[in-house]
Amino acid sequence: SPRPPIDARLHRPRVPIDSQPGYHPGQSRDTRKAKRERDMQIQEAVETCVTKKYADFEGRATRSEFWWFMLFCVVINTLLGVAAEWAAGIFFVVMLVPSLAVGTRRLRDTGRSPWWWLLMAPPMIVIGWLVLLVFFVQRGTTPTTPATPDHPGSPATPT
Repeated sequence: SPRPPIDARLHRPRVPIDSQPGYHPGQSRDTRKAKRERDMQIQEAVETCVTKKYADFEGRATRSEFWWFMLFCVVINTLLGVAAEWAAGIFFVVMLVPSLAVGTRRLRDTGRSPWWWLLMAPPMIVIGWLVLLVFFVQRGTTPTTPATPDHPGSPATPT
């Protein structure tokens, strides 16, 4: 059979975006937009971890809350380390408690016990970081509504 002209091959009909890979066919565009709006932004994550939940080890932390707060800590600590090493040390000490708190809440969100922090003990520190990193990037089970009970085993959807 003869091949179509080059122009016909370049101008293919557009495929609807919902049918492309990476999209969930059961979710509408509005559902995806609502999920993105539930994800914390960097300012909200820092405010939550530093002012509202500084030493709160109860509850759960979404992936966005955890990773935005960790990014904030790394960037600020790096900038302070370049400017004044003593300031970076003070910042690290001040942010240690909220970092452990948000990490503990993140472990709970993935259905794990905070005792997994013990992997950071000196003999296993490198393997411990890798295991915790895998845990922190996994989907959690943060409840979708504030009325949902905040404990493992409660009905929840992945975040």
